[in-house]
Amino acid sequence: MPQSNSSKKVARAALNGAGDPEVAPPESESIPMALCQTQHDMIHAAGSVCQAIGLAKTLGQVFAYLYMSTTPQTLDEIAAALQISKASASNSVRQIASWGAARAVYVPG
Repeated sequence: MPQSNSSKKVARAALNGAGDPEVAPPESESIPMALCQTQHDMIHAAGSVCQAIGLAKTLGQVFAYLYMSTTPQTLDEIAAALQISKASASNSVRQIASWGAARAVYVPG
């Protein structure tokens, strides 16, 4: 599917960690990360924990999803995988980034 120039260079969120590049390597843009049952359970549990301590459920879900992701994820991929709105994904990523737990990386192309 052809993409517009504005969507080719997309900011992606990735958890901070040793060896995370500033610029992500090129990758296939077609399929978001597939989630197994264990990952679904962990994402659900993280959402429940956040909700129990007074934070947004989606904040915990997005954090867990990014934590388990092996590659940077676009907001569209996060929203599709978690079945949440892109706005909710964006708000959660911004909050996580403000804690220093995630950062935007740019994919060339």
